[in-house]
Amino acid sequence: MLLDFCTASFIRTAIGIRCADGVVMGAEKILLSPLLKKGSNKQIATLGPHQGMAFSGWAPDARQLIDRGRSEISNYEETYDGVIPPAVLAERMAQ
Repeated sequence: MLLDFCTASFIRTAIGIRCADGVVMGAEKILLSPLLKKGSNKQIATLGPHQGMAFSGWAPDARQLIDRGRSEISNYEETYDGVIPPAVLAERMAQ
């Protein structure tokens, strides 16, 4: 029960809004410790020149997804010599 209570207190919000000209991403950022510097716990990551990702929760867990996304983008660009469509990236990340 203590573990459930602790993990529930770290829930943050991450949102992406699709607009006519692009996407706006935002994430709630909470400093969990006074030892953290402001700006050191980023919740939005760049995957490629045209792709990004907003995440909530633990950064080490998100780093796994960020690395996977960057790998998928790199593999697609090497294979097809073009920018990966968002639907293809989402499908590959969901596998």
